[in-house]
Amino acid sequence: SPVPARTLKFRDDREAVEAGREVLDRAVARRLPQDGCILSTLSGGLDSSAVTATAARLHQGPIHTITVRHDPTAPLPDLNGKG
Repeated sequence: SPVPARTLKFRDDREAVEAGREVLDRAVARRLPQDGCILSTLSGGLDSSAVTATAARLHQGPIHTITVRHDPTAPLPDLNGKG
């Protein structure tokens, strides 16, 4: 079930950043395997980079990353199946 929204107040930006980091750390730590390697797909955005950097800091094993790059000059595929 959804968590009700609440207003958070911080003394300054530093405290807000630290609170955000703690939430991200807990969220990533819950999803990390106990051992073994991790594969992370990087989209080029800040969210996937932040999650991967946090996992690298918290995880003892290796972390492998992949990035898929789209060539903007390549023709788009025909998704209607008409040729």
